[in-house]
Amino acid sequence: MPRTFVILDGLGDPQLGRALSAKWAEVGIINSVDVAGQWASLATPSEMALDESQIELAAAIARTFGIDLRDREGKQYAPQNDLDGLRSRTKREYRSRLATAVVFGAPAVALHYAAPLLAGADASPRGLLYPWLIEMLLVGWLCLAGGYPILWQGALSLRYLRATPDLLTLLIVAGAFVPSAIGWLSLLFADEPWIRESLLHVAALAIVLALLQRRILHGSVSGIGGRADVMIPNLGRLIRLWLVVALGAFLFSGLSAIVGLAAALLLPPMIGHGAINRYSPGASMVLPVFAFAAVLLLGPRVLGVEIGEVAIEVAVGFQLIMVAVMAVGWRRFDLDASKKQAPDG
Repeated sequence: MPRTFVILDGLGDPQLGRALSAKWAEVGIINSVDVAGQWASLATPSEMALDESQIELAAAIARTFGIDLRDREGKQYAPQNDLDGLRSRTKREYRSRLATAVVFGAPAVALHYAAPLLAGADASPRGLLYPWLIEMLLVGWLCLAGGYPILWQGALSLRYLRATPDLLTLLIVAGAFVPSAIGWLSLLFADEPWIRESLLHVAALAIVLALLQRRILHGSVSGIGGRADVMIPNLGRLIRLWLVVALGAFLFSGLSAIVGLAAALLLPPMIGHGAINRYSPGASMVLPVFAFAAVLLLGPRVLGVEIGEVAIEVAVGFQLIMVAVMAVGWRRFDLDASKKQAPDG
């Protein structure tokens, strides 16, 4: 039977994978879905290859789950495509996007910390008008040129009310970028900004971290494919819970907005795939995340640890450790390819 392969970039919840498979089956598309391997195969009951209208229908259904299908190695649609070719193309794409994000993100983060020093202790807030603008342009471009697929799929998730890892990334970026942009615009009309604290570096770090995780994931899917049974079940519920935690940090904790965003950064967008590793298998992968978040949020009040000024740096450092654990844990599965289980669906 001729099969058309598609990449399910960003699908992290096995439950959503089963629901997507069922929706495809309802419209007569025979399919198998591998959430851990980030791919699916599509076919027709007539044993004819999918034509372009059918693949567009499949893509439209996938978008309601917050997934933008990748089915082409080149510009033209080929019904009998090559899965390895699709994986290689996706891997190269995210390598390029990560490099772009780092190239523009590094000076943006450096400018965030250096601008007040360059302006001097006695400089007025308006003295930061141009450094703030340059930082905003750098971060805006890295979001578009680097993080567009992730942010676009996050927007799809928001439109269709799907709790996905990309939705989490989108909300972190928007929660950092939009108030910062408002603060800069206010300097055009007032001597004091309406929002004094720029969080643009948070948006830059969130995009870079999300792209780093996605790059590592697509470099490892050949080894971790077919293992959705050991992924975190009902990841969408976990994401919704984390959004409540982040909102609580904003509204009720008494901590600054920067600490709330730092807490939101702590949940790795690909934590569902992080469950597939020998160091923190299954749902236990989330335990250090919530434990560290508790320390971050309660430390200043309960422990008397003043970490508000370095909350973002601490959060990013912790997330990098989590990413490293994921990547190292995945490596063993490259040797266990013969033990792969059948895809879901």
